[in-house]
Amino acid sequence: MMAGPASGRRANRRGEGERLRGELIEAACHLLERLDGEESLSLRAVTRQAGVAPQSFYLHFPDKRALMRAVYEARYAELTAEMRAALAGLDSAAPPVERVSAVARAYCRFGLTRPGQYRVLFATMGTSGWDPETLPGLETFQLFRDEVGLCVASDADEVTVCLWAFLHGLVTLRANRPSFAWPPIDDLIGRTVAAYVGG
Repeated sequence: MMAGPASGRRANRRGEGERLRGELIEAACHLLERLDGEESLSLRAVTRQAGVAPQSFYLHFPDKRALMRAVYEARYAELTAEMRAALAGLDSAAPPVERVSAVARAYCRFGLTRPGQYRVLFATMGTSGWDPETLPGLETFQLFRDEVGLCVASDADEVTVCLWAFLHGLVTLRANRPSFAWPPIDDLIGRTVAAYVGG
């Protein structure tokens, strides 16, 4: 059963439209964490979760696709911020391979500690109708690719995709098979990063 909005929500005063927009985004994220993808999400459920009238939605988004783009952008921004924070925590002289490992660990940490939000990142975004040149998440990929590019002389895009596929698989498998005797995640990441970029 989907949770309803918090009771006693006060009306937005003039000038608070941006806050309402953010509440609609968070309401959609909250629902998507429990649904099977964006196709299962209704705008009526989003406005109900946010505690606003259905027609209020169109003051902030022209359609569901625009809402979904905002949802994906918000969650990918959080993931990217964690990856950047991991890099910022390294010594300035850290070798490139260590930087790639730090980004990879941050990615997995996000996915494993915030499984619902990680699931939202892949709630069918990128299927037909999405422009591949403007997909949310490209900044996240580019950050990872830039670090990989410091380690390999060529094929940085391909290597980054391979590492991304490994990390996504690792997060997904650990979430779905928690009782399996998984080796320490840092060991798995270190071994795989070394295999792809050296070190």
